[in-house]
Amino acid sequence: MEFLVKPPVEAELPSIAALYEEAAAFQKQNGIVQWQPGIYPTIEVARDALTKGILYGFYVDGTLAGTYILNPIQGDLYDSVNWGYPGTPMTVHAMAVSSAYRGKGIASRAMAAAEEIAIKEGKEVMRIDTNSANRFAQALFLRSGYRFVCPVIFSHREPPHQTYYCYEKKLERSE
Repeated sequence: MEFLVKPPVEAELPSIAALYEEAAAFQKQNGIVQWQPGIYPTIEVARDALTKGILYGFYVDGTLAGTYILNPIQGDLYDSVNWGYPGTPMTVHAMAVSSAYRGKGIASRAMAAAEEIAIKEGKEVMRIDTNSANRFAQALFLRSGYRFVCPVIFSHREPPHQTYYCYEKKLERSE
């Protein structure tokens, strides 16, 4: 199986939007209220990230298997988090894996690839968050060597969308 992470082309944006919709449906079926179809994430979110050069697809044997945004800007909402690792962060957002590839280790490989990209860009730490009900993402982060930092409350959101868990990982450069 060939696995590759790279920026997608604009023609793939509808497929990425379909991945978002599929992931949102999976979350809803499993009692997770993280993503809302038509609100976040959307094709517009993907298009904006593509324009900024921070949207990535991950491909298995040439087929789009998933996507994420690797943002070099942490964002003001996370300034109040008591992060444990100092340094310049890379943050992961809007990660989705196609149901055809779920449970096959693709997400773990994608996380490792994100870390490699971050190291190449001079980042020292990876940061990520997920809704407090998203046990699937939480398990992925722990399996990938991330440490739980703390919950964060986004009071500007509706109650089921307020509590998120923050994770981080110190990046190790190989010499």
